[in-house]
Amino acid sequence: MAVQNLLSEDTVHLLCASLEVHRPSIILEKLLYCSLQSNAAWIRVTIQPANFGLVLEDDGMGISLHELESLQAFSLKELSALLVENRLSENMISVLTLFSRICDATITSRTRNQDKSYYVKIKKGQVTETKTFLHFHRYGNKIELTNLFYSLPVRQQWLQRNRKQLYHMVHGTILKFAAMFPQCDFELHTQETSTSGAMLRIFRKIGGWKSRLKEIWGTEITSHLVSLQQEKSNENDRWKVEGLFSIQRTTRLSREFSQILFLNDRPCHLNLQKQVSNILIKISEERLQIATKSDRTQPGEPPFYIHLYVTREKVYSDLSEHLETEILQVLQEAFHDSLLHKKSSQDTTLNKQQGFSNRKVTANCQVDRNFELLPKTLYSSWLTTTKFPKTSEIVVPKTVSEMMKNLQELISSPPVYSPIGRGALKLTISQVSSHISTTISRETFNKLVLKGVWNRSFLLFWAEKTLYAMDQHAADERVQYENLQYQLLDLVNNSSIPTIALNATVSKMYLQLSVEEYECAYKYTDVLLKWGWRLSFETKSLYDKVPQIEILETPFLPEIMTIHADVLREQIQSIVITKTPDVIFQQIPQAILQELATKACRKAIKFGDFLTNQRINQLLQQLKECKYPFQCAHGRPSIVPLFRISN
Repeated sequence: MAVQNLLSEDTVHLLCASLEVHRPSIILEKLLYCSLQSNAAWIRVTIQPANFGLVLEDDGMGISLHELESLQAFSLKELSALLVENRLSENMISVLTLFSRICDATITSRTRNQDKSYYVKIKKGQVTETKTFLHFHRYGNKIELTNLFYSLPVRQQWLQRNRKQLYHMVHGTILKFAAMFPQCDFELHTQETSTSGAMLRIFRKIGGWKSRLKEIWGTEITSHLVSLQQEKSNENDRWKVEGLFSIQRTTRLSREFSQILFLNDRPCHLNLQKQVSNILIKISEERLQIATKSDRTQPGEPPFYIHLYVTREKVYSDLSEHLETEILQVLQEAFHDSLLHKKSSQDTTLNKQQGFSNRKVTANCQVDRNFELLPKTLYSSWLTTTKFPKTSEIVVPKTVSEMMKNLQELISSPPVYSPIGRGALKLTISQVSSHISTTISRETFNKLVLKGVWNRSFLLFWAEKTLYAMDQHAADERVQYENLQYQLLDLVNNSSIPTIALNATVSKMYLQLSVEEYECAYKYTDVLLKWGWRLSFETKSLYDKVPQIEILETPFLPEIMTIHADVLREQIQSIVITKTPDVIFQQIPQAILQELATKACRKAIKFGDFLTNQRINQLLQQLKECKYPFQCAHGRPSIVPLFRISN
């Protein structure tokens, strides 16, 4: 019986920190929330790809010396308690405590009633330097996070390989917060050599943004500006997006405009976003000034609204009717084809007032139950409500910890595609046992019953009075990883590995070896040939110069792995260590395993992919047949127990 032992308590607490903050965008979100809670009216974010860093500056209330000193008092157990009790976003100190487990931090802060700034440096979770200095320039915080995910080399390697995706994640987060909090100005910068300077500026201060644009770009042309403002009525406050377009920048600006427009409507079909974006491009070519507003009620509660307001010195009725017809057609096609909506109907109203055309398009739709896999208390927090009472305060969306805590409502629920609440059993805290089984055996897989899918990321199973969460990406990565190994070994054992010759069009490839490695490679040339390596030995004398071989042919396995010279070197070293060539047929060298792990990760199911019941059951069956089903190719657990019911 295969057994997986649970980790030590301290290690579990550190893993909690890495699971709570597993993307740079989550780090930025938590910092932005804290800055906004400190009444910041200006926030600047700088990306530092070279040292895996993010820098946030604001003009908030700052952090007092007493609060900074409390950083040293936080322990792992206190951090775990904050995660469980969902008190992690209450203040900047608790957030920085969490970040200290995954990156190095430097904090410079000054409160409004002080003439000194306080400086704290944290490295590998420990406060290494503190000091104070006179600083009369401004108050607020400057938080510099470097060496992101130092405790998780795999994630740090991903950041190094995907620097453009890092920028896009941060860029999307800034746009989201700009839409949610119109009382604050945002700036995004990068220190990348090829793209230095400001990447995004969103200004809202009346009378100030035009002069600031002129100072920045040397012109009053507003084609670079995307601004968001707040619209007030008697009962409610709503945010409003304004895009000022010119013919030269229509494509880029329309893309940004569309991104903000559909930011809060995740179920919206992608074609709808693309087609409305094309409509905006057409309008911008007509040199119209456009402001849009998008409202969305809670999932499952129609209607779904898209409001378009077109302002022009003189409104032409033919243009208004044409625009109205196009948008209605786009909505009808999108809701008809979407997997998440059905039974759509549209009605429009058109009001004209002295050069102002108010066009309101309403689509009443019914949300399909595929979107209601879990209680609304779990998925409603993904969406941002754009309609707030005047007296409401900033509400921080639920964290991962709180949503996972709410999973207890799912136990003994109806079938997976039924909404929660019909015969569902709500568990009290006393019914939940803190003593989870210390082992997960293969027999557990045969007893798993599918209960739901959380955030299109984790598959929830019920067995032996315990709720298990399966990471859909990690599980499929393990399946893909072992399948690639079996395919490779089958080709090797049958001497059928395809090869590719390094001819004159490709630069020659040489490999320098030690004397012992050179002798071993020469002795077992036929064995290496079965792996697809055809070699040329320049000299038979091992003492004339540094031993060197030329690679004439390499294995060609584009569907399985990428081949490079280090793979050959490790195969030769394996033979040298074991003194037998059979070792490379019994186990795959580490260099090849690393390539297979990367390939499996890219082929596996991603977070956010929708899985049918049939696909989930197929994945569970494939995972049961794996040799090591309890972790992915990079060591992340594929299935873990969440909690156990004692009675």
